Amino acid sequence: LRAGAAGPKGNYIGSDMRAAYYGNGSLTGAGQSVGLFEFVGYNPDDIALYFQTVGQPLNVPVNVVSTDGKTPVTCTKCDDGEQVLDIDYAISMAPGLAQVKVYVAKNADSILNAMATDTTVLQHSTSWGWRENFAVEDPIFKEMAMQGQTFLTASGDYSSLKRSGPWPEEDANLTAVGGTDVITDGPGGSYKSEKGWPYSAGGPSVDDRITIPNYQLPFINAQNMGSKTLRNVPDVALNSDHYYICFKSKCFGGDGGTSYASPIWAGFVALANQQAAAHGDPAVGFLAKT
Repeated sequence: LRAGAAGPKGNYIGSDMRAAYYGNGSLTGAGQSVGLFEFVGYNPDDIALYFQTVGQPLNVPVNVVSTDGKTPVTCTKCDDGEQVLDIDYAISMAPGLAQVKVYVAKNADSILNAMATDTTVLQHSTSWGWRENFAVEDPIFKEMAMQGQTFLTASGDYSSLKRSGPWPEEDANLTAVGGTDVITDGPGGSYKSEKGWPYSAGGPSVDDRITIPNYQLPFINAQNMGSKTLRNVPDVALNSDHYYICFKSKCFGGDGGTSYASPIWAGFVALANQQAAAHGDPAVGFLAKT
């Protein structure tokens, strides 16, 4: 556990990550929406429970849509840990968002098509993996990038990309988010130090059709041991350990995973896009091209 964490029993909460990675600036994500990809619905009471337990306001509307018209968007007794942490931590990084929009379906392509169609949402995150459908889904990721949408995905929690399940993070037209272990200088305090999280999945693409993109070529060296021929995962990273979570009507500490890092990054991109909009600049879009 972390002596510098503001959450119960020395666990990090979302506001710790906002303070560590952004600071005390005025950006809140105002005017921006974060989109979340989910295969299962969630219990709204668990969102309220988290913010009540950590003693912080919840002012962001959460709007949920079933993109296949069949999958339930809410539930009362489901295992909604993944879904609620995505919502809680995106909001915590950007507490003034216009909305969090949760896209739910059993089929990944249904969700991805809905996200690409809804160009009012400029930052999307998923922490789920699924069977690769490169021919259909890679063009969707390219479409999002061309439209100025940022699509982030957790890299996985089993050290290697292959063991964690490589898709969609091995695709070269999205941003894969790995894990670190961060230390702050006190509860709600500033960034102090950071090292790699040992469970964070990474490595070269398992699908040898996915070759190294041009944007990675300048950064491959003997120290990082990246592949010179295949796409390397992850692209960016963020703290993935010692988190506090509320789901199935109970709260727990000691949780972790790159599942936390991806929605927090989505909230961070929302801050950047709020600032860009205020200055009349284009949206961040595909991070590797910025």
